[in-house]
Amino acid sequence: MKSRIQLAWTIAALVSISFASGQTLAQEAATPVAVESVVLLSPENSNISFVGIHVGDDPKPRLGGFANFHGYVKVDPAAKSVTGMYVDIHIDSVWTEFAKLTGHLKNADFFEVEKFPTSSFISTKIEATEAGKCTVTGDLTLHGETKSISFPATYKFENGGLIFASEFELDRSMFGMDKMLSGVAPMVSLKFEVGTKTSPKAEQDGHGGGKKKQSNNATELKTQKVSLKLPNMT
Repeated sequence: MKSRIQLAWTIAALVSISFASGQTLAQEAATPVAVESVVLLSPENSNISFVGIHVGDDPKPRLGGFANFHGYVKVDPAAKSVTGMYVDIHIDSVWTEFAKLTGHLKNADFFEVEKFPTSSFISTKIEATEAGKCTVTGDLTLHGETKSISFPATYKFENGGLIFASEFELDRSMFGMDKMLSGVAPMVSLKFEVGTKTSPKAEQDGHGGGKKKQSNNATELKTQKVSLKLPNMT
């Protein structure tokens, strides 16, 4: 797994260098290889968030996300399609709207950040389903375990920029995060957006169990265009 990620980042770095110099990857490398454009991801142009709920009649949705991550989306500018994806998340950057809840998520009941400081996703297949929509399949490493997952996504190319959005549910217990299942549902709603800057909510005291209700972010996706230009490969 590590070698695949290192290879992916090597390719991404070479592509970025070739774009900056105005040369193609074929000119830089000893052996010519086909390349595709790469849109680099960061909290400045992307957002990874989640909503967890409690078991029972009062779900008390809890909004959270990650403030530190990096990666890329590979695209074919000519075909206007998404062809690959890689994301690496620093789990210690997890945030919620409640200070004690954030701390609880970091301990052994959930993410165990000291033991498993990072999570990553690398695509293995992206299939177009209809115009502007696709199914992404890839390997997710979370809590020290790697599983293949698939999720739907929508995307749009506009004025040289990319908008990409996906919202799907993930069973945390599949990745060994199987504690407190009697109180916190195993299914977590995840949202990944390219085109929406990461904006962690200000933390309040406690776990949020009082009368003040937390906002529920499990709504229809709304994104803005990323101000990144796709390189001209001609």
